[in-house]
Amino acid sequence: MRKFESTHSVLEVVSWTKFQSAFLNRQIITLLTSLGVPDSVFWQMQGAMLHNLDRILSDREAAYQVVTTSCSEHGTIPGLMLSAGFTPETEPHLKAMLITIKSSQLQGLLEKTKIFVPKGRWLMGCLDELGILEQGQCFIRASVPSQHGSRFSSGNKSEEVIVGTIVMAKNPCLHPGDVRILEAVDVPELHHLVDCLVFPKKGERPHPNEASGSDLDGDVYFVTWDENLVPPRKQSWTPMDYAPVPARQLSRGVRQHDITDFFLKNMVSEILGPISNAHVVHADRSKYGAMDEKCIQLAELAATAVDFPKTGKIVTMPPFLRPQEYPHFMEKEDDISYKSEKNPWKALSVDSTVYPCKIFGRL
Repeated sequence: MRKFESTHSVLEVVSWTKFQSAFLNRQIITLLTSLGVPDSVFWQMQGAMLHNLDRILSDREAAYQVVTTSCSEHGTIPGLMLSAGFTPETEPHLKAMLITIKSSQLQGLLEKTKIFVPKGRWLMGCLDELGILEQGQCFIRASVPSQHGSRFSSGNKSEEVIVGTIVMAKNPCLHPGDVRILEAVDVPELHHLVDCLVFPKKGERPHPNEASGSDLDGDVYFVTWDENLVPPRKQSWTPMDYAPVPARQLSRGVRQHDITDFFLKNMVSEILGPISNAHVVHADRSKYGAMDEKCIQLAELAATAVDFPKTGKIVTMPPFLRPQEYPHFMEKEDDISYKSEKNPWKALSVDSTVYPCKIFGRL
């Protein structure tokens, strides 16, 4: 298939598979709690994360663990320095980097509920070209950070094949069916694929499409094999239908003003953010969480809105779905707020009362 007519014949690499630490976010937590994962699981994971961050300047082993397991993008230099014997007490540059890492993760925890998942990764999706995997299965061979020396040295690199039940999701994820439960199996023929989430090509519907309507053109997926994060039913919710909306067709050739008009409409009609915020509010208000009827409607709107650049279909949010007030953890200073009674957010509010006033209080 020739998608575009062009004389450009150079193959350009946009991204590649690599070690990427996994963090929960507000959307994934909302869906997991709606699917039955106990609130205590998130409290414990948050507590473990804060415990390690609190020791990052006083405990060299704790610091090394943080930078090698949860700092996939920015842990290179501090990891090398710690493995070489430097300590934050004696090396100002190392101390400054560790403070920055700690501050960044605390800010992410407070503002976006980013909770580190030790038994998890962000993995690029790809297809089992050999046709070995069956529907409902997947293959994962994940990089494991070295506990001694730099994980960036080829001699210290190791991989782990994941076997068992896994949970996967693709952002943005607003529908309960966007969280997929798969069975990870060991397939020796696929061991050359590292830091990938390998999907089967068998089955009635592609698993990537079931997760937020994604595909395999470079999409990255949240994956965890932590048993505590697997919903009790251990079965996926019925996925939403992500059938593409027909794109707008012109009876003539595309002109420059068409491109300009399309770009401006894309900027003005950006509504995915407000839809996601409204989803958080209605899920927090309802005892059904993300399974509330209003949340399902918002998930359907979001699926259409995210494809606007491809289809040109403008989405508007009905007035009855627009929130009048927001839960306290969203920190909407210009809007009316209320105290959330949902347990995961109540747990986070303990730290949020201290953090904004004393941003370096934990440093």
